[in-house]
Amino acid sequence: MRSSALFISISVLLSLSFSIAAQNALILVPDAGPARYEMPVSCEVDNTCIVFADEQQLSCLKTRRMPYSMLDTDTRGKEYFLVYPLNGDPVIPVKYNQQLFEKYGTVLACFTSCVLMESDQSKLDAITEYHTRFIALGREPIDYTCRTFVDNRSRPAPYNPLLKEILDRVSKDSCAKFLRDLCAIRNRDIKGTYNKAEVIPYFKKKFREYGCDSIIELPIDGSSGNTMVAGVRFGKKDPTIKRFTLVGGHSDTKCDGGPTARHQGANDNGSGSVGALEACRVHQYYKFDYTILYCALNGEEVGFLGGKAIVKELKRVDAKVEGGVFCYDMLGTKGTSIRYEAYDGNTGAAEFVSRVNELVTTYKPYNVTSVKATSTSSQPTDVTPFWENGYVCAWHNWGSGYGSIHTANSDTIPGSFDATHLTGATKTGLLVTAFYANPISAVPITTVSARNNSPAITWKQTGAGALVISIGNKNRGSGAVLDIFDLHGRVLQSFNLGEASSETATITWNRKDNVLPAHSVAVIRYKDSASSFAAKVLIR
Repeated sequence: MRSSALFISISVLLSLSFSIAAQNALILVPDAGPARYEMPVSCEVDNTCIVFADEQQLSCLKTRRMPYSMLDTDTRGKEYFLVYPLNGDPVIPVKYNQQLFEKYGTVLACFTSCVLMESDQSKLDAITEYHTRFIALGREPIDYTCRTFVDNRSRPAPYNPLLKEILDRVSKDSCAKFLRDLCAIRNRDIKGTYNKAEVIPYFKKKFREYGCDSIIELPIDGSSGNTMVAGVRFGKKDPTIKRFTLVGGHSDTKCDGGPTARHQGANDNGSGSVGALEACRVHQYYKFDYTILYCALNGEEVGFLGGKAIVKELKRVDAKVEGGVFCYDMLGTKGTSIRYEAYDGNTGAAEFVSRVNELVTTYKPYNVTSVKATSTSSQPTDVTPFWENGYVCAWHNWGSGYGSIHTANSDTIPGSFDATHLTGATKTGLLVTAFYANPISAVPITTVSARNNSPAITWKQTGAGALVISIGNKNRGSGAVLDIFDLHGRVLQSFNLGEASSETATITWNRKDNVLPAHSVAVIRYKDSASSFAAKVLIR
């Protein structure tokens, strides 16, 4: 009797143990196709799904006779990373030696572009055989919900002289100036002090200078206080971020010499940041139907942190992109042509590719050879979090011949730096973004130049939570209006300031009247006949 009871107890324990382990199994599912939508896929590499599966999901795979490989039966308390070996020419895959990685952790799978390892960050930081980029494997499943408005306008689209005018405003001198500014910052490495002290303020200043209605700053990690920044130009038809276009590039570098070493990071990725800055500068002269986001996606080199942060915010408000997201990476790479790629894992990618090729043919922004759809889903750049969360996205597929990246002595602005190529690569994303945002009119140049002469605007918060805003009368034009928005573009309250008087206008706004929670962010936007000003304010 006792032996029978003991046997039953052991059986129950074994069954329970297996169940617990199975709930934390790490598996590979090759060529999953539509089945990936029914599995909690954590990542896709080389058309292979990486899945944290439970017992029921394993049983389902067996029932459907889908092949899979078991990598680890119990993942509790373990960390997993995708480690990308890099060389001087990112177009050419690195032929890496698996055995070299085994001393830094357990190698679970090898792909064309990367290695899947069980390890920890300190061990991976010690890798010396290759330049590497490693990305922590998250356990939150990919959300494959389509978050793209499929373009159903007539094809080909009628020729729009505003789009040609927008292209003609792109300046090689302006792009070169932005690049020199960024390279003059001692180090943009996210682990260094200059990133927070100089990089983020630089982008905030530029986005505000070029007429963005709001500046969004989002945290990208929980420890060091690093952030990413985006400038927002609200659309006239839909003045929210629920329907948007986006152009961005990561602002950070990865310096082999450490966070205090000198590293210009001219190509990776000062050049991509230039693309976003030039788009913001040129677009300031126009009004658009839909909102445009200009992003400095900080933290790309340590796991696409900026991309993940803005995607999280967009998902939170269920925002959808018009056409597709454009991410710039390494636009300074010399080559005979430019090629863009769009990921075909999302609804609307085929329409997006067709439209971009049409725009390139019509407006000829540069010698862009083609835009194509590709099934590759794990390129080591900021498009990955967008693609994985249902957004159609395109990225600039770099050419070859620039030289090493992530190396302080070579990623600089040489005399042979191809400024024409950088400018041409910038034009394509700028054109496509403008097309989908739909330019409706040009803004008078006098209005744009007057933005820097806005009246002095200051604010303070009372202990009761009210915001007191003061608007000086110097440089104040007629028809002055002050609007207060939440971060989703919803107007909380508007104040008509009337004609300028001899006294400073003072506005008192109580967040409690508008049901805005404490510790929220509000946007104040001032406009008059000669100037405009916008600022983000944290409401305690």
